[in-house]
Amino acid sequence: MRSHCWVATVQLKEKEIVLTNLLEENKRKETMISILTQERLLGASLGVVLTGVVVLEQRRYIYASISNTQSHPQVREPMFGKKARSEFAHLWNKTVDQTFGPLIKSLSSRGW
Repeated sequence: MRSHCWVATVQLKEKEIVLTNLLEENKRKETMISILTQERLLGASLGVVLTGVVVLEQRRYIYASISNTQSHPQVREPMFGKKARSEFAHLWNKTVDQTFGPLIKSLSSRGW
């Protein structure tokens, strides 16, 4: 009878140790989830603050440039004349055609 009680006591202690380990593991998991949640919230809040600062600075810059433009109207002259711009556009198109022409022919012959 004593050996039976001793075995039952050992089994109860083993079960208690297993349950204690499971509880500790569960607490660690909850802590990890909490840390991950805190990191995500911190990242999101920092992102919101940074975005807000950027937007406000851009608005300030835009409003300042509008007020400067209205107080000092300036007409900007184009860097190149109309003829130079059209010549450049023609040269650009010709270069693109020469560069990608063989590729387009190859793809066309394959049925693309």
